Amino acid sequence: MLDIEQFAKSYPKQLSGGMAQKVALARALINIPDLLLLDEPFGSLDELTKRSLQEKLQQVLQAEKTTTLMVTHDIEEAIYLADRIIILSKRPGRIIHTFNVNLSKPRNRISSEFINLQVNILKYMSDKLKLF
Repeated sequence: MLDIEQFAKSYPKQLSGGMAQKVALARALINIPDLLLLDEPFGSLDELTKRSLQEKLQQVLQAEKTTTLMVTHDIEEAIYLADRIIILSKRPGRIIHTFNVNLSKPRNRISSEFINLQVNILKYMSDKLKLF
């Protein structure tokens, strides 16, 4: 699924950052966990690899009904993968707002609903949090 078979006999130091990220995701998914914790799982990947892995992860999570808690700074990624987006404050981290993602899966990144939600989140972060 992650297209890493050709690296099965490679040592960790021989893997690129993206390949190491794929291996880490494979390790996390291998036993189909009930709960999956992810911290910026696609942060170091190029855009094409990142989107491909996001699609594959979404397929696995949907098929296996795995509960996932993911930390990300990527709003598009959050909308694509999450059913609920929780905005946290700066230290100490407290929940300050929640956005429900009521979009059908698989998600279409260029649909008007997807883009509108992205705009709403960015507007909230700009207006309420004064982040930019």
